Amino acid sequence: APGCEPNTVVSLMQKGYTLHDRVLRPALVTVAKQLENDDRNPISDIDLD
Repeated sequence: APGCEPNTVVSLMQKGYTLHDRVLRPALVTVAKQLENDDRNPISDIDLD
């Protein structure tokens, strides 16, 4: 999602549940990822010549 930090939860699609410290159903979430051609990638700014 534009404007979101990579690896952050963007939305909750289904709530997760626990019972007595055991996971009954994990939450279903949407997670932001970094685009491959993102200008914020510091490695692409290194000049190897």
